[in-house]
Amino acid sequence: MKEQINQLITRLLDRSLAPGETLPAGTSFDSSKTVAAKASPEIRTLPVEAVPVLKDLILHEKNTDRRSEAYSILKILASQFNDTQIAYFIIDQLAREKNKFIIYLTLTGLKWSKLQLEEKQDIILQFTENKSSQIRHSAISLLGSYTTQKELIESRLIQILETSNDEYDLTYTNAALSEIGSKKSAGALKKIILENKKTDVLSSAIYALGKVDGPNQVDFFIEMIPFHKGPFIKSSLIELIAKHTTDGRAIDVMIERIKSILAKERKTNYGYGKDQQPELVHALQYLQKHKAEDTRIPALEKWILEKKVSFLDETEKKWILENCQA
Repeated sequence: MKEQINQLITRLLDRSLAPGETLPAGTSFDSSKTVAAKASPEIRTLPVEAVPVLKDLILHEKNTDRRSEAYSILKILASQFNDTQIAYFIIDQLAREKNKFIIYLTLTGLKWSKLQLEEKQDIILQFTENKSSQIRHSAISLLGSYTTQKELIESRLIQILETSNDEYDLTYTNAALSEIGSKKSAGALKKIILENKKTDVLSSAIYALGKVDGPNQVDFFIEMIPFHKGPFIKSSLIELIAKHTTDGRAIDVMIERIKSILAKERKTNYGYGKDQQPELVHALQYLQKHKAEDTRIPALEKWILEKKVSFLDETEKKWILENCQA
């Protein structure tokens, strides 16, 4: 098994053209045609007996590239075997690892593994203070995978929001809080939303606030609609207002927002992912729940159908023609 692993690592490091492959005319390199690319699928065929061999390589291999590949294979096997003990071994070794790039890549890989972690939080928390931004960000992200000591982790994440000026620190922290945060995070997230101007920071903070305390933040979300000018931010807010508002307090803001969106023709035909809907649809779905209590709502539908159909993208048009009445 040791020789098999060593040969596999050698091939994973080989970026030359694989035997039998040819490059199209005018192309000097294609990663999918390399020896490494052809070897990569073999990782998932390795048996559990490969694990101790890889552990030994990580402990004793002096060559950085080969040690990095051993970490990479082992983290894939941790995910494949759903074995958190392998992940904890990796984290322990990262605490001793000197190569920053290996630490960053391996922490990122552990996050991608989707493993739910319960141990070694202290090491990951320490990495969130690292001078390397890549290590910090991957560690912050991995904290979202923990299912224990959430209060301790959340306190550290809130501290980052309150002290860091790095937009990526903030964005990754917001994402982690959306996974493991509680209402305790709401104040810090609201402060970010009020004070930060970066779209990624804002959108991730809004999403996180919706996850940790959405039903109790409706009034705040409504207040933020005129406060933020960016259409993507407004769209995020409208979606959360529509999702979490059970009464009619958002009728005015929804009507105003729809009129603003359709004030002029847009040169757009957005593509929407699975389970995604246009902002316009979120707003109209909310309004339709309150149609009987406000005559402005059927009048708005009539206005759209009679005067604004040409302003709609295809997804909006399909929904409106199927669900609205003139």
